[in-house]
Amino acid sequence: MAPSDFFPLPELPQDLQRLEQWLSSREAAQPGIRPDNQARIVWHDPSRLERTRYSIVYLHGFTASQGEGDPQHRRLAEALQGNLYLPRLPGHGLSEDGAMRGIRAEYWIEAATEALAIGHTLGEQVILVGTSMGATLAIQLAAAHPSSVAAVLAWSPGVRVRDHSALQALCERGDEILTRSLDAYPPERRRYSSAAAHVDGYRSLYALFQRMQPALFRQVHAPLFLACYYKDEQEQDPTSSVAAMDEMFDALGTPSECKLRQAYANASHVIASPWRSAEAERVYQDSLDFLRRVLNVTAEPS
Repeated sequence: MAPSDFFPLPELPQDLQRLEQWLSSREAAQPGIRPDNQARIVWHDPSRLERTRYSIVYLHGFTASQGEGDPQHRRLAEALQGNLYLPRLPGHGLSEDGAMRGIRAEYWIEAATEALAIGHTLGEQVILVGTSMGATLAIQLAAAHPSSVAAVLAWSPGVRVRDHSALQALCERGDEILTRSLDAYPPERRRYSSAAAHVDGYRSLYALFQRMQPALFRQVHAPLFLACYYKDEQEQDPTSSVAAMDEMFDALGTPSECKLRQAYANASHVIASPWRSAEAERVYQDSLDFLRRVLNVTAEPS
């Protein structure tokens, strides 16, 4: 991808109290945000708003919100003694079924770029953590802003969907709101995912995946940890293509000693969530161990 295909890091309030007030005001002006789905900053020390050595930015997946990565994103921030930013991507975390009508992939990329800029206000070095589409965005940010990303934790990254024809068929539907079941989620976790999404959301997801090409992967030089659900050809991630993840991993510009691909046989697509994946604790521990090694940092497990 050429530099013109990306967004520059935006100008933001550098005073931490003003930054939090600006963010809170913007979220308060958005009607229909479901409980606990709002964007927020989680401070390492709420009594003293200070920039930390590391900050964590968690990018959630399609139709999800920050709760998808909870509590692992908080545990990582605590272990690294860092501030944490939990953005809410456009069209997500809202009670309205048609919230994604009119959405474009560029809106998500721009929002993720803003999240990276907020991460830099919160910490000297930014670690991007993402699940599924969030990991897709994290990889694109690492390619667009190589000097601004200290490391990437890509949990079940979306490079291509496993069933490409099914996504293509969804994109060809008319002006529809498509629904899915949330029965696999415990009742208390269902507020963090949307059961309905306008077809424009799927079209934007398709467009986002179209950007995931070898030329982009070669521009990624940050340390990268890839976690995927794979046991064998029958038991593997039903949503994201593991074969495409492997192709992406091999094409990265990251030095071989600074990248790691780890498969988990008893997991799920939402691989780091203890409510969805039996391997969630291993994913967390392996992620933290990877950061310890590549960043040469002391981190206490939380």
